[in-house]
Amino acid sequence: MNVSAQKVLNYVTARAKGSEEQPLRLGNVEFWHPVPGYPVGLCYNIPTAKWDTKAVQDALNKEVEPYWNELYQALQEA
Repeated sequence: MNVSAQKVLNYVTARAKGSEEQPLRLGNVEFWHPVPGYPVGLCYNIPTAKWDTKAVQDALNKEVEPYWNELYQALQEA
C-alpha cells in the first residue's frame, strides 16, 4: 500500500476534529481543517521546514496507536 503523509495527517486531524479553535498538536505543529472533522484542506501553523519531524512522528505514532487498524483500513479504502 502506498500512502502519502498528507492522507495520514488528514485522517488523524479529521478523527480528532481538529479545528482552528482546537487544533490537533503533534510535536511542534498544530493541525486543523477549516470544517472540523472533514479532511477538506489540511492547515498547519508553521512552515514544514520548521517542523521537528521526529517530535511530529513520535506524537503521530502515539496518537494513532489506539486506532491503528481503523486508520489502516480507512487508508486502504481511500
